[in-house]
Amino acid sequence: MCRSRSWTMLMTRQSRTCWGRCSTRTRRRFLAGYLAAGMTKTGKVATFGGIQIPTVTIFMDGFWSGVQYYNAQKGTNVEVLGWDPAAQTGSFTGNFESKEDGRTLGLAFMDEGADIIMPVAGPVGLGTAAAAKERGNAWIVGVDSDWYNTAPDFADIVLTSVLKNMDITTQGAIKQVMDGTFKGGVIVGTLENGGVGLAPFHDLDASVPAELKTELDQVKADILSGKVSVKPGEAVCGSTFCHSSRRLQGLPSDRRRRDR
Repeated sequence: MCRSRSWTMLMTRQSRTCWGRCSTRTRRRFLAGYLAAGMTKTGKVATFGGIQIPTVTIFMDGFWSGVQYYNAQKGTNVEVLGWDPAAQTGSFTGNFESKEDGRTLGLAFMDEGADIIMPVAGPVGLGTAAAAKERGNAWIVGVDSDWYNTAPDFADIVLTSVLKNMDITTQGAIKQVMDGTFKGGVIVGTLENGGVGLAPFHDLDASVPAELKTELDQVKADILSGKVSVKPGEAVCGSTFCHSSRRLQGLPSDRRRRDR
């Protein structure tokens, strides 16, 4: 069962009903990883977290898995800096506040050759974006909201963002209240219902090859059909797990290894 720390109360004349909102994070991060692998010029991308907790590392797992799937499909060897899903070890700033820590870590990744970085660290990631803009040789993948809009100072280096489309699931709940079908409980944002996904490429749209865009659409379709597994069922609510696993294989269904 999902244990959300954030609940919404919808008021009607007849009752007061609570509902929680979760999101499946791995799938959208998988797509971001595939995109990053397809866009890197150096063959190195990076991710890091604020604090090593499951609600952070599951993002890093998904990104890593998307890169590995791209490698498997293309015969490439794009490297992910900052995270080892097998050992569950990687790079963390130890906080979600210090933009200077984000800047320092971003510079270190760029010094190692990473040209696309995905911070999973709240405001810390803005420091990384500042470093990338300063250097002029890296793009950023935003988290949760569309950084093109929420961090406009860095709009020109935001490749995409991994979204929690709260508006879509909230509007759905409101519609249920209005038509009398609302029962409360937990609403999970998924690729299927549009509750999660990737943001548009905005200013960098012309930089993303049409072929890669088509591949992303196909990967999304294959995830939804079950042809490609990203360990479905991992929904995270607020900062509490509904269900989790330690490793994401990012392999076709007939090749994946199941956690025991």
